[in-house]
Amino acid sequence: MGSMDHRCGSRHPLDAAVNLYPRPSLAVRGRIREASISGMFVEAPSGLFTSRSLVEVEVTVPGGPALRTYRWQAMVVRRTDHGIGLLFDRLRPPAIARLLAYADNAEPYRGLGRAAERATPLHQARA
Repeated sequence: MGSMDHRCGSRHPLDAAVNLYPRPSLAVRGRIREASISGMFVEAPSGLFTSRSLVEVEVTVPGGPALRTYRWQAMVVRRTDHGIGLLFDRLRPPAIARLLAYADNAEPYRGLGRAAERATPLHQARA
């Protein structure tokens, strides 16, 4: 079986924390290693995900004076020993636009990973 390239837009290396929800009761922490406007590769335990399944993606990024948490859907399009490839349900989600702006910046934002790890996941914030 050949592999299909679902990617749209150039890939940018990143190092940012992400929470993935393969189902509502399961949160999986990972690290975004690269992203484009249409998808990302996340370093995470790939055995927790099935190909072509939908996952919720949650990323916390700086937004003005405070942190802002974004959540959207993606499909698992690739699984490796090191992580999973995700295809977004829409092009250029706002969180990715912000992350790519930091990636393109001469001085990458160094606190992004730690900030996301401190953030309260949305499903807990709503309770």
